[in-house]
Amino acid sequence: MRAIASGGMATVYLGRAIGAGGFERLVALKMMHPHIAAEPEFVAMFLDEARLAARVRHPNVVATFDLVEDPLFLVMEYIEGPSLHLLLRTCARAKRPLPLGIALRIFLDVLAGLHAAHELTGSEGEPLHLVHRDVSPQNVLVGIDGVSRITDFGVARAETRLMSTRGNALKGKLAYMAPEQIRAQQIDRRSDVYSAGVVLWEMLTEERLFKADNDGALIAQILQGPPTGPRGVMPSVPSAIDQICLRALNTDPNARFPTAAAFSEALEEAAAQTPGLAVSSPRAVEALIKEVGLRGSPEGLGGPISARGGPASGSGPRSARSPLSQRSPRSEPLPLSQRAARSEPLPLSQRAPWSEQAPGAAPDISGADASASALGAVVSEAVARRQHIVRRGVIASLCAVALAVGVVVFFVAGERAPAALETESVAAPSILSALPAAEADSATGEAAAPAQPSGPAQGPALGGAAPAPG
Repeated sequence: MRAIASGGMATVYLGRAIGAGGFERLVALKMMHPHIAAEPEFVAMFLDEARLAARVRHPNVVATFDLVEDPLFLVMEYIEGPSLHLLLRTCARAKRPLPLGIALRIFLDVLAGLHAAHELTGSEGEPLHLVHRDVSPQNVLVGIDGVSRITDFGVARAETRLMSTRGNALKGKLAYMAPEQIRAQQIDRRSDVYSAGVVLWEMLTEERLFKADNDGALIAQILQGPPTGPRGVMPSVPSAIDQICLRALNTDPNARFPTAAAFSEALEEAAAQTPGLAVSSPRAVEALIKEVGLRGSPEGLGGPISARGGPASGSGPRSARSPLSQRSPRSEPLPLSQRAARSEPLPLSQRAPWSEQAPGAAPDISGADASASALGAVVSEAVARRQHIVRRGVIASLCAVALAVGVVVFFVAGERAPAALETESVAAPSILSALPAAEADSATGEAAAPAQPSGPAQGPALGGAAPAPG
């Protein structure tokens, strides 16, 4: 096992889930830090939200396979590829602007995943009103297959609540929050639409939309609204796309796109009507990742731990314990460099650099590497404990079934027994003596058979269904 990211909330490990027949797959395991998992309020909210998030099944959403409470960790799909934040930072450092067609392809994938989550319904078709609350470049994974996925549904609400109760600043998360979220008002899917608008603005301009020296100034900027559309910073942005982005960033939720799907449709229509612009294919995104050097083999991250204990197909939740969303947790602050006036676009080399962590807040995963073996033991113990519980339940069920079968056989045999057996025992020899020897032996065997109905029924039932040793 190897740590691949660490932050204020959790450490993310790369693992391998192993199933029957030699099947295996790489997975990601997000292990909550002990001081976080010790907060009862956080744990309760986290479990509720994560259970909802695990129900989202969409190609543009990182799948949650399982959730374990003791110790608290998430088992999720491993996506090989960079976060959108890392991709933007790498392109900026290489002085290679993100092509508009590729930017739209990535962003449309994000909107598709968001809409799928927003449309989630319960068992009776009732809407569940799932809101991400933290749509940001760090929470978008751009896979080497060219498909982008949004991750960490269900985590943001619990984390935000925890920070609020502790009086901590929301750090880098604040710059992507909708005004109503900052005001602690009721939020809905339109709040995610706003956050997605901030992401689009930054993808188109390669700059930060909101930047300030302190949280108070940053909040004032957000509540006032964006000073300009992306076209004011990057004149090459088509006017139609500029207006669409500004609509998503409206401080009034009623003036925004009502859904992520409506946002997506507007962008697709604008791209189709803009001469020379076409939304790129996933293959073009894949080629870009390879070109900028972000396509790496997960094997290069170190030898992942092998986790056994269930199917690893990913289709069923209670499988091998060893996955999660490979992204670095979202609680680390992002740099908020000062930017020049928006009326004149800055040269790429002078723009605010994209970095995964704020200065002085780089994640320390060396300690996580050192504790990987201990974590592997904890995970193995959790797997063994669950297998033991399941095994005991199966054995108890089989015993109950065998007992019930024995009782039924006893009563059925009692009803079919010859009436002669109900008379005094002294009459039995006289009746049997009138029969031929072979028939008498047969009758004796039939009369004795029901005497022990439960023994033969229990033995094979338990022995044949006993689970294999874990």
